[in-house]
Amino acid sequence: MPKSSILARGSFFIQFTTMKYIYVDKDGKEIEAVPERWVWTAIFGDGSELRQFGEDGKFHRIQEAIDKGDIKIFRVSKFDEPAKKIELALNADHKIFMFYQKAVLRYRTKDERKIKICVFGFQNQRTKTEVYNCILPDDTVVQSEGRLNFEF
Repeated sequence: MPKSSILARGSFFIQFTTMKYIYVDKDGKEIEAVPERWVWTAIFGDGSELRQFGEDGKFHRIQEAIDKGDIKIFRVSKFDEPAKKIELALNADHKIFMFYQKAVLRYRTKDERKIKICVFGFQNQRTKTEVYNCILPDDTVVQSEGRLNFEF
């Protein structure tokens, strides 16, 4: 599945490989999934892992991790820099979530700019409290109990 490309630069060659990630929809159709900047990994009580973009070329939905249960650590890492990561330690009462939120900076001005924010966290099923982590485009992390309303 990996696609290999060779790029010539001066007197040396650079070879890089790109992985194609596939998921199968409810109708059995294979669809290619393109990685976002930030991706998740669920680490379970038995030490096994489920990655959003698996090394086997499979794309996994977060619901697969939730359905498996017993998630001890939910890790969000930068796709192209896996050393940049944030880990949440979880217990049985925590239900994880992750999504991207679009925001507009300086709306209706000549400097208007659209950005994408990575949002992840968990809801405590017993107390109904929520913890939100938001990664801004410059990789700044903002944490909040309850949903943030971004106004710039």
